[in-house]
Amino acid sequence: MSSWYVWSALGGYPETPGSADVATGSPLFPSIAVHLGNGKMITESAPRAADDAPYVQGLSIDGSRWNRDYLPASVFASGGMVDWTLGTNPSATWATAPGDAPPSSTQGLLPGLGSVTGPNNSTDSLVITAPGSSAMLNLGVQSMAGGAQTISWTALASSGSGLQIGPVSGSMVVGSEAKATQTVQVTAPASTPDGKYSVTFNLRTATGTALPPVVEEVAVARPGDLSPYYNNAGISSDSDQAAANYDGDGFSYSEQELAAQGVMQSGTVSSDGVQYDWPNVAPGQPDNVIAGGQTINLPRVPGASKIGIIGSATNGPSDGMLTITYTDGASRQVLLGFGDWTLDAGSEQPSYGNGEVAKMAYRNSISSTSETVVTYVFSATIPVPSGKTVASVTLPPCVNQGGLHVFAIGSDKGPLTG
Repeated sequence: MSSWYVWSALGGYPETPGSADVATGSPLFPSIAVHLGNGKMITESAPRAADDAPYVQGLSIDGSRWNRDYLPASVFASGGMVDWTLGTNPSATWATAPGDAPPSSTQGLLPGLGSVTGPNNSTDSLVITAPGSSAMLNLGVQSMAGGAQTISWTALASSGSGLQIGPVSGSMVVGSEAKATQTVQVTAPASTPDGKYSVTFNLRTATGTALPPVVEEVAVARPGDLSPYYNNAGISSDSDQAAANYDGDGFSYSEQELAAQGVMQSGTVSSDGVQYDWPNVAPGQPDNVIAGGQTINLPRVPGASKIGIIGSATNGPSDGMLTITYTDGASRQVLLGFGDWTLDAGSEQPSYGNGEVAKMAYRNSISSTSETVVTYVFSATIPVPSGKTVASVTLPPCVNQGGLHVFAIGSDKGPLTG
């Protein structure tokens, strides 16, 4: 900010990337002298400089009228005399033509850039579909050129993925500095193993100029596979405590303490009559979901009278609205909340009617020294109306404070995620 202030006091600022030209403002002083490192000097004269006279009425460089809204780089390389005429009102004539604006650098500028968005133009970096299902990708090209052009493209799925793409190639006519889009369908055959794959779009202009390829990650996940949604590593081994960071402050659950409470990798746990599969994830790897509006499809379990979610809050307690969608298309919202994972270092009581899945004597730290503070994993149970079968849950898109973490979803008829 101090550099910006000095530049502004001189009457300009180098704000155009790739260019040494300086966009004009107005000087703060009636007389300014700048001694350059090469021995040259810039002298500025602005007799009417004042707080109430910030508007440039005219400008000259070395005695010649200058009607552009920038100072050329030559002034700062070779020095010179800059004379300002300032006023209390904007000028209707000085530097008002389109060509008077500071020039943009076009060195290395490509004629266009590609992009991909997911279904409904979602900007998520990961598109998720189930085996035997399809997802729609929206390929876009933003023109950076002054005239209309034709951009051709081809799509290629990662080797061995088996993903089917349609169409696999095409072309788009893009108007001057405009954007064109093309919808592409990606289908995962029913035999596709769960995992993360990629679709690469290669783009080329009619003159043969290759544009940077665009890559979209596609996850194939059966209903109940929570792994594509994992966005946080919350568990570390006591021998490698820095491998996870559950709360953003460097702390994490201890794998060994969880195991001592019967919560183990790929094991089954239960709370309040609901059964869960604990994530089958090695310590230090992403193993939970910080709620942010993710819609998670679940396997159909007819007859379940309640579902449950296990997790906890960091910097909580935290709560937000969970949306439950049923197989008949109906949906409802319920409040999902978890207490803070340490109950604020023991100063709080469990909240939201949470059940206690595990209670541990310490947690791990990136300093590799365990911290002695009682740490919890909680459960929240939600009744399912008679005759309804849950199809999916949408985690709260926002919470009132902190972060709301989910490790697993289950039901009284068995686990729903794994």
